[in-house]
Amino acid sequence: MHRLLALCAGFLAFAWTPSVLAAPPKLRVSVAPAAVVSGQVGPKLSVSGSLGLSVFTKDPAPLGSPVGLFASVGPRWSINRVLGIFGSYGYGWGRVPLEGSWDQEHRGTAGIYVGTPSDGALVGVSNRTRLDLRGVQRDEAWRFRVRARNETALVLNFKQWMQLSMPVELLISPQLSSADMMQLRAGVGLGGSAALGDAERAAARGRPVARIRWLAAARAGFWPVALFHGRDLPRADLSSTQGWIDLVITTGVGVSF
Repeated sequence: MHRLLALCAGFLAFAWTPSVLAAPPKLRVSVAPAAVVSGQVGPKLSVSGSLGLSVFTKDPAPLGSPVGLFASVGPRWSINRVLGIFGSYGYGWGRVPLEGSWDQEHRGTAGIYVGTPSDGALVGVSNRTRLDLRGVQRDEAWRFRVRARNETALVLNFKQWMQLSMPVELLISPQLSSADMMQLRAGVGLGGSAALGDAERAAARGRPVARIRWLAAARAGFWPVALFHGRDLPRADLSSTQGWIDLVITTGVGVSF
């Protein structure tokens, strides 16, 4: 958490020089509890579903709704130990500014992931590249949007029940203005899993091992080009992407089998 806030502070120190302090961005905080269920339906194929809320705890108006939700379901195919593909369909409701302040959204996602094997090594690296095809609605009008995303994460595997991840994600939305098309998200999270029941007996019988999973994370999302362009504007003239930095606190639980 401290490193994440220090990263944001360092960027702002660059964007706002001491001689130009007219409109520093405000911090908008939301809490996002989530639940995930995933299951192995074949040697290399798994399916997962998730449901998450976004609840603003500081300064939700006038740019966002106090509460939003997003649900998704999709498969994941493991090509080998380090490479795989995935896809999902998701539906979102409520104005969550980090996602674009839409009233509703239908989202189809396809992507590829690569990462170091989970074989007990302390340090791991993963990368996910994906494409979002989005049908979004605001003020009764529907629009089509495309968004490319690339996320790289450094993972420290202390135990199965204790892992530290530090992801950084770049999002590009080419249909938006030059100031708003690039978004950055960076964060830190703690998570892990523990077996439910007798894992050795289940494995000996060839049955899936049920596990409970948990996650606590924080991430900041902001538009660096927009923030830079807004560094010398008065607050009344700022756009939504120039006036805010979003901090999202995530708490999640899940079950896999």
